[in-house]
Amino acid sequence: MAAKLTPKIEIKVVYMVAAGWSNISIAHELGISLSTVQRVKIRTETKSGDTRDKAIAEAKAKLLESISAEYARGKAASLIRDDFAMGEELRRKGAMMLEAIPERPETAKDAVTYAKALTSLSTALKLSSDMLRQTLKLSSPDLDDLEELPMLEVREMLEEEVTALRESQNLSSK
Repeated sequence: MAAKLTPKIEIKVVYMVAAGWSNISIAHELGISLSTVQRVKIRTETKSGDTRDKAIAEAKAKLLESISAEYARGKAASLIRDDFAMGEELRRKGAMMLEAIPERPETAKDAVTYAKALTSLSTALKLSSDMLRQTLKLSSPDLDDLEELPMLEVREMLEEEVTALRESQNLSSK
């Protein structure tokens, strides 16, 4: 019976092909089928003689691509959409639950159950609102709250300016 193809075995296949092993030797050594070795070679585009450094460089490039700013923006947008959708669903189900709770519970046990449900709902809504507020704050800063930075001017001072500055410093130190 052939071994299940795990990422670890797939990496071994890639390295063995790069080292020049034959397909049949790789299959026998790893306990996988010949067609599995061929599929891994095709999928990874590995050829005999490929170097370990090339495989590592390609893996690093893929990793860097996955953590690029564009990738992060896309992921963040997706998470924000999910958060909005979950918040809406939470509110919809909460409204349904509130409608199902009678004005006057029949037993003390029912009253406790309803109180727990209402507490859970209010906590979930509070957390959802806080998360949405924080998300909106991070994604769209209020430009009115930002202080304007002073202008930095770099130039050579005139002799008169140096003299005036020294005099004002001497006066303030006395």
